[in-house]
Amino acid sequence: MAPDNSGVRETPDRCTLKFSTALRVLAFTFPLFVVSFAVLLGGSLLAGGLGDPFAARLLTRVAIGFGIAGVVNMILLVGILGIKVSMDMERRDHRRGFRKKMRQKMRERMAGRHDSSSNDSAGH
Repeated sequence: MAPDNSGVRETPDRCTLKFSTALRVLAFTFPLFVVSFAVLLGGSLLAGGLGDPFAARLLTRVAIGFGIAGVVNMILLVGILGIKVSMDMERRDHRRGFRKKMRQKMRERMAGRHDSSSNDSAGH
């Protein structure tokens, strides 16, 4: 009797763990970049309205930096998601091919046993 492995999960490889970690980091930092951009831009407008041009320019440049970081973050997020999906699809296709081969082997074995058992009973 074969052991039941229905409760056993496959352990992900290191590459999958790295992609998952990168996705989590990028997904959690994107809102921080967006909020920082909005707050700094609002602060620069407030500083400009209060008559401090140096602070307004500085806050605007820092806000633009956070905006660019948010765009780069989004590009990386989409790229890593695409790579992860293609890796998962490749792994799934590989498993399907393996399962198909195993089913075919089992069918051949069962057909061979059935044929040999019918030959044994016919020979006696």
